[in-house]
Amino acid sequence: MRRCTSLVAALCFSGLLMAQSPAELAGVFEQYLAGVKAKDFRKVVSLYRGEMKQEILEEYTTSTDQAGFLEDLAEAAPDSHREPSVSRTGDGKILLRMTASKAVPKELQKEQNLPAVFQSQVEVEFIQENGQWKMGALVSRPPVAAQPRAVEDLKMGRRADYDEDSGTEVSGPIVRSEKQSIGTVYVIRADNDEIAVFVPSKLVQPGFTKGKVLVFEGASHPEDGRKLWAVKARLKE
Repeated sequence: MRRCTSLVAALCFSGLLMAQSPAELAGVFEQYLAGVKAKDFRKVVSLYRGEMKQEILEEYTTSTDQAGFLEDLAEAAPDSHREPSVSRTGDGKILLRMTASKAVPKELQKEQNLPAVFQSQVEVEFIQENGQWKMGALVSRPPVAAQPRAVEDLKMGRRADYDEDSGTEVSGPIVRSEKQSIGTVYVIRADNDEIAVFVPSKLVQPGFTKGKVLVFEGASHPEDGRKLWAVKARLKE
């Protein structure tokens, strides 16, 4: 059996920690996600490190409280994750990092001009307790920069194809434009997405050129939240 002498103890300890593979810790995280999905309070809590587990058990004592706790975890839990990596913290813990993805409900995509999938960097601290790796809290970092989804279909249809309500507002720099028979389609970038906005000829201005930031107010397409029929259009001040 390998022993750590006083001269190499630190290196030996470090080697044992770093030998923990990203895949193995990601597997523990998968157990956590499965427990959250199954609404298994005991399973989820069993994967937390000692002091955190104790705090949760003391705070969430009734079935109603526990159900609410699991609902909160489900809202924060990613649908999928990839590219796990590990690093050792100064206090002897292992930090698991992953790129996580979570689907955005269609109503939020439409209301807030959000992409279909939200990506973020997720971090989870692990520590060994009685020979088993236990989790700390899940922490999400700012979204990962991603290439915007390109709008390929610029067939905008008719005004009647869009919602009656014309109070949706979007803004962003012009990526490209296409002149059509009764107006111009401006493709703008909003967050990490592209949005196609049809602007009737009477609203088009000479200053609407590539790179300029425009503000539109109009009606959304009921089946494609990335299409808008403008009733107002202006350069952003």
